[in-house]
Amino acid sequence: MHKSLIWNLPKDMFNFFKRKPKLPPKDPFADLQRAELAAAVRSLLASEPPAAGLMTIVAVSVLRSLKQAAQERDKRGDKSNIRYSYKDMATIEFMMRQTYASYNDKSYGELERLRPYWLYLGACVIKASDGISADDSAEETVSEIWSYLIAGLPYVKGALTNNQLWDKDEKRHFFQFIVDSEPSFGIDVLLMMCKCPPFTKYDPKCIRAREDAIKKLQHIT
Repeated sequence: MHKSLIWNLPKDMFNFFKRKPKLPPKDPFADLQRAELAAAVRSLLASEPPAAGLMTIVAVSVLRSLKQAAQERDKRGDKSNIRYSYKDMATIEFMMRQTYASYNDKSYGELERLRPYWLYLGACVIKASDGISADDSAEETVSEIWSYLIAGLPYVKGALTNNQLWDKDEKRHFFQFIVDSEPSFGIDVLLMMCKCPPFTKYDPKCIRAREDAIKKLQHIT
């Protein structure tokens, strides 16, 4: 494993941004409008196995926590020794840029680039989802994206128990609300924490994905 690899069991979630990646190719999603970005993310998730939805929603959760922590440190005027300002780190554009750059850093092996890949995909989901309304032209596509994420939740126990892409604290909520809680309650709390758009509650694809996830979780011991 690469000695400077910082995303293997990170001790501090801000460590991810302490290493400046090499200049990557231009991010193909950076300038896309919401509808185009959502369509691109949907296509990626549709081509992946169901557990990809789980990895993506874990990434969304991690980035939500990072964004909140960065905002809080910025409000306090925290000037701790870090390469980037907390104000910048709280923006989704920064997260997309940094995770895409890290994913394209060829000094890492394929397995070591998985974490930034999922974080990049999670950042794209956040950018497509935040601020969207029920009458937005991308509403149906964004709902389909979240249906993929919900469909991945039954894989928590099997896919995250020994998974080293994510730190124990990053996985904690998923075991707390998906494995150790009543499924319907746990799913709803987790989606709220990840700021899933409210209109998805009424979308047939998300409703079906939630019902299927609950049934599967009820049969997992």
